[in-house]
Amino acid sequence: MKQRFFYAAMSAAVIATAAPVSAEVTLPRLFSDNCILQAGAPIPVYGTAEPDEKVTVTFKDQKQTVTADPTGAWKLNLKAEAASETPATLTVTGAKNSVTVKGVLMGEVWICSGQSNMEWPLSASFGGADAIKASADPGLRMFTVPKRALAKPATDLDAGAWQSAAPNTAGGFSAVGYFFAKALREARRVPIGMIHTSWGGTRIQAWTSRATLKAQKLPASEFTLLDAPTDAGKQEAAQKRYDTLLAAYKAAGSPSGNFDDPGVAASAKGYEAATLDDAGWATVTVPGMWDGVGVSELESIDGGVWYRKTFIVSEADAGKGAKLSLGTIDDFDTTYVNGVKVGATGKETANWYSTPRNYAVPAGLLKSGANTVSVRVWDHTGGGGFGGGTDDVMLAIENGAKVPLAGQWRYKIEIARPAMPQGAAQLDANTATVLYNGMLAPLA
Repeated sequence: MKQRFFYAAMSAAVIATAAPVSAEVTLPRLFSDNCILQAGAPIPVYGTAEPDEKVTVTFKDQKQTVTADPTGAWKLNLKAEAASETPATLTVTGAKNSVTVKGVLMGEVWICSGQSNMEWPLSASFGGADAIKASADPGLRMFTVPKRALAKPATDLDAGAWQSAAPNTAGGFSAVGYFFAKALREARRVPIGMIHTSWGGTRIQAWTSRATLKAQKLPASEFTLLDAPTDAGKQEAAQKRYDTLLAAYKAAGSPSGNFDDPGVAASAKGYEAATLDDAGWATVTVPGMWDGVGVSELESIDGGVWYRKTFIVSEADAGKGAKLSLGTIDDFDTTYVNGVKVGATGKETANWYSTPRNYAVPAGLLKSGANTVSVRVWDHTGGGGFGGGTDDVMLAIENGAKVPLAGQWRYKIEIARPAMPQGAAQLDANTATVLYNGMLAPLA
């Protein structure tokens, strides 16, 4: 949950993308009846009109006029207003028409966004029926952003309206958003507006701008669909290329497109050994997913990768039992300490990709001085690598001592399979940037 003051939630769209020419003055959908505007900060009001048209905005005792730019975009900032439960009217007037927004309150505006946990409605929640019956509160309002995946950033939403909490509306509210807003109402005694923008089962890349993803060195393949051709001839050619790539991909693995682990390759025998000289191996940060650690040869592969880390155990801790924690690993792993297998997680484990790895290190295995942990990671499709945070990767010795293991590890690719090709010009909710473009950019 992240608070977005309305001056931030309503400014960048008009700057980032040229507004379309409009014969009439218009406002974004967030400026609709019963909206809540952020109190205590300048209030941006913006929209479209005819190029060079004069637009006048009236709100309470304020009145300002601005001239639309050559693209038809206009924007001004009203002075800050105090929080108020008294409904007010915002009027925008151009040469040919006026737009009136009624029932406007001043308070706090928050964005609630996420996956299915945030999307889950109040009507389906434990205690939801009682909460709905007692929900009537004209000072608690929610705007639910319609689901939309787009290749390019939009400047406005295509639907949506502000709703005040009431027994006939609250059932469709985000349950988390509702209870969060209710708690704020009770604590701060000001109107609370929630902008709910969620889509279950989606990944963070879909909610992130292209510029940010490029700065994070996301593989170029992530943007293929965004730049796909739109004319029929080019689409047909792209589809044929995709079909060829998909056939080759499946031929290299299994008909389902997943790669079954063939076992350790002959060339990798002994990679787990404590005595192995791994000085020639490359280094990578752990934890980290392959497509996000900035290592080009890991960005677009499936298959097997070995990791090794040397760590120091004190004389006092030598010989004691311990717990080795590695966080989550996507997909499977086999883990060794000083050449001895201490654990493994495979497809027999439900939700293996989100299961934290915690393996017992038997007494007598740790020695004073240098020790080695070796992990063979097998990724059968999609993302691969170590998830979790730095605190999740450590050795906890039974006497309470802890040895941090996050940081630089050595790695070597054992088997590299091609990544599954993306379809031809078929966006879905997990394509990089599309939910930012359709469901966040119009708010930012």
